[in-house]
Amino acid sequence: MIYLYDNIKIQKYKGLKYFIEKVKEFHCGYIILDKELFNSLGLNYCKNHTSDESGNITYIFNPDKLGLKGLKHNETFFGFDLNHIYSYNRDYDKAETIAKEWINWIVKKLENKRRN
Repeated sequence: MIYLYDNIKIQKYKGLKYFIEKVKEFHCGYIILDKELFNSLGLNYCKNHTSDESGNITYIFNPDKLGLKGLKHNETFFGFDLNHIYSYNRDYDKAETIAKEWINWIVKKLENKRRN
Protein backbone atom coordinates (compact mmCIF):
# COMPACT_ATOMS: atom_id res chain seq x y z
CA MET A 1 0.00 0.00 0.00
CA ILE A 2 1.24 3.47 -0.87
CA TYR A 3 0.27 6.20 1.52
CA LEU A 4 1.20 9.43 3.21
CA TYR A 5 -2.06 9.72 5.08
CA ASP A 6 -5.22 7.63 5.17
CA ASN A 7 -7.01 9.73 2.54
CA ILE A 8 -4.63 8.84 -0.33
CA LYS A 9 -6.17 7.13 -3.36
CA ILE A 10 -3.80 6.05 -6.14
CA GLN A 11 -5.29 6.69 -9.58
CA LYS A 12 -4.15 5.89 -13.11
CA TYR A 13 -4.18 8.10 -16.17
CA LYS A 14 -2.67 7.00 -19.49
CA GLY A 15 -0.98 4.11 -17.68
CA LEU A 16 0.82 6.25 -15.08
CA LYS A 17 -0.01 6.53 -11.40
CA TYR A 18 -0.76 9.72 -9.50
CA PHE A 19 -2.46 10.78 -6.32
CA ILE A 20 -3.85 13.92 -4.76
CA GLU A 21 -3.22 14.47 -1.07
CA LYS A 22 -5.69 16.58 0.91
CA VAL A 23 -4.06 18.57 3.70
CA LYS A 24 -6.55 20.71 5.56
CA GLU A 25 -8.20 22.79 2.82
CA PHE A 26 -5.35 22.31 0.32
CA HIS A 27 -4.68 19.60 -2.28
CA CYS A 28 -1.18 18.48 -3.31
CA GLY A 29 -0.47 16.41 -6.42
CA TYR A 30 2.11 13.67 -6.94
CA ILE A 31 3.18 11.41 -9.82
CA ILE A 32 4.69 7.92 -9.28
CA LEU A 33 7.27 6.85 -11.89
CA ASP A 34 9.88 4.22 -12.57
CA LYS A 35 13.26 5.64 -11.41
CA GLU A 36 14.91 5.08 -14.80
CA LEU A 37 12.05 6.85 -16.55
CA PHE A 38 12.30 9.73 -14.08
CA ASN A 39 16.01 10.10 -14.85
CA SER A 40 15.59 9.69 -18.61
CA LEU A 41 13.05 12.52 -18.65
CA GLY A 42 15.67 14.82 -17.19
CA LEU A 43 13.57 15.73 -14.16
CA ASN A 44 15.48 17.38 -11.34
CA TYR A 45 14.55 18.21 -7.79
CA CYS A 46 14.52 21.85 -6.73
CA LYS A 47 15.43 22.74 -3.16
CA ASN A 48 13.75 26.12 -3.15
CA HIS A 49 10.36 27.29 -4.33
CA THR A 50 10.76 28.89 -7.74
CA SER A 51 8.40 29.84 -10.50
CA ASP A 52 8.95 31.55 -13.81
CA GLU A 53 6.97 34.43 -15.21
CA SER A 54 4.82 32.21 -17.43
CA GLY A 55 3.71 30.14 -14.44
CA ASN A 56 5.30 26.93 -15.68
CA ILE A 57 5.73 24.05 -13.28
CA THR A 58 9.17 24.58 -11.82
CA TYR A 59 9.25 22.91 -8.42
CA ILE A 60 9.78 19.19 -7.97
CA PHE A 61 9.87 17.74 -4.47
CA ASN A 62 12.48 15.19 -3.42
CA PRO A 63 10.55 12.01 -2.49
CA ASP A 64 13.15 11.04 0.11
CA LYS A 65 11.96 13.96 2.21
CA LEU A 66 8.21 13.35 1.87
CA GLY A 67 7.79 10.02 3.65
CA LEU A 68 5.85 8.05 1.04
CA LYS A 69 5.94 4.38 2.00
CA GLY A 70 5.26 1.25 0.01
CA LEU A 71 6.91 2.15 -3.28
CA LYS A 72 8.37 -0.69 -5.33
CA HIS A 73 12.18 -0.78 -5.34
CA ASN A 74 12.28 0.74 -8.85
CA GLU A 75 9.73 3.50 -8.21
CA THR A 76 10.02 7.10 -7.16
CA PHE A 77 7.52 9.92 -7.05
CA PHE A 78 7.50 13.67 -7.19
CA GLY A 79 5.24 16.44 -6.06
CA PHE A 80 4.83 19.47 -8.30
CA ASP A 81 3.95 23.10 -8.14
CA LEU A 82 2.27 25.65 -10.38
CA ASN A 83 2.74 29.06 -8.80
CA HIS A 84 1.40 27.74 -5.50
CA ILE A 85 3.62 27.36 -2.47
CA TYR A 86 4.49 23.68 -2.02
CA SER A 87 2.00 22.58 -4.71
CA TYR A 88 -1.00 23.44 -2.57
CA ASN A 89 -4.11 24.09 -4.61
CA ARG A 90 -7.36 25.02 -2.98
CA ASP A 91 -9.43 22.62 -5.04
CA TYR A 92 -9.04 18.97 -5.97
CA ASP A 93 -9.89 19.48 -9.64
CA LYS A 94 -7.05 21.99 -10.15
CA ALA A 95 -4.53 19.65 -8.53
CA GLU A 96 -5.79 16.76 -10.67
CA THR A 97 -5.62 18.88 -13.83
CA ILE A 98 -1.97 19.67 -13.12
CA ALA A 99 -1.25 15.96 -12.49
CA LYS A 100 -2.79 15.08 -15.85
CA GLU A 101 -0.83 17.86 -17.59
CA TRP A 102 2.37 16.35 -16.20
CA ILE A 103 1.34 12.87 -17.36
CA ASN A 104 0.46 14.20 -20.83
CA TRP A 105 3.93 15.77 -21.02
CA ILE A 106 5.59 12.49 -19.91
CA VAL A 107 3.61 10.44 -22.46
CA LYS A 108 4.49 12.91 -25.24
CA LYS A 109 8.20 12.73 -24.31
CA LEU A 110 8.07 8.92 -24.40
CA GLU A 111 6.36 8.93 -27.80
CA ASN A 112 9.01 11.30 -29.17
CA LYS A 113 11.81 9.07 -27.85
CA ARG A 114 10.26 6.02 -29.54
CA ARG A 115 10.13 7.85 -32.88
CA ASN A 116 13.83 8.78 -32.76
